[in-house]
Amino acid sequence: MLEFFSAAFQPMNLMLTVLMILVFIYWITVIIGVLDFDFLHFDLDGGHVDLDIDHNVDIDHNVEGGGPGGKGLLGFISWFNVGKIPFMIVATVVIFAMWMGSILTNHYVGNTSLLISLLLYIPLFFLSLIVTKFVTTPLVPLFDKLNFSGEKNIDLEGKTGTVMLGVNDKSIGQAKLFVEDKNFLIYIVSFNGTPIKQGEKIVVVEKKEKFYLVEKVDD
Repeated sequence: MLEFFSAAFQPMNLMLTVLMILVFIYWITVIIGVLDFDFLHFDLDGGHVDLDIDHNVDIDHNVEGGGPGGKGLLGFISWFNVGKIPFMIVATVVIFAMWMGSILTNHYVGNTSLLISLLLYIPLFFLSLIVTKFVTTPLVPLFDKLNFSGEKNIDLEGKTGTVMLGVNDKSIGQAKLFVEDKNFLIYIVSFNGTPIKQGEKIVVVEKKEKFYLVEKVDD
């Protein structure tokens, strides 16, 4: 055991070890109630999933029907169960798999080079995604029964919420709604293309297959 922890804090594995420590702290705070379970919401590229939406053409086609980066990107993310189970569970499995893979790989190949270990992160990341897919898939029915994505069962049209990830005419964002004593995190697109910033209030106008059309409302 001491040998394992010694290897974990070697320079080749230190970055992932620090990430694992942060993940451990996060789950401890969740357990003791300091943070909410969904405190860290799903994000991509610093806050936006760019979809190259053109409001001069049919918005349904661009986001749902295979426009550049639309259905393909969201479908790829969804394949790893993001949105089906809490994002931090997915992130935890990915980081843990990379951490273990890094320690074992560097140990058995005898690598002591920091540069090589950093290069190994690339294949380890993709292998960890595959591991995560199979580890988290059995959890999907459980969270479905817990109504994690409960917007399927509750009509959110006309409901108000708060923007978590800002949205404009070329991006899809996220909003958090509190309806019937439950929190919902939904994908949103601006109904008329008007930018809506993080923290601003919105009202759901219409439900689409993969997202909701929303408008900004005054506080």
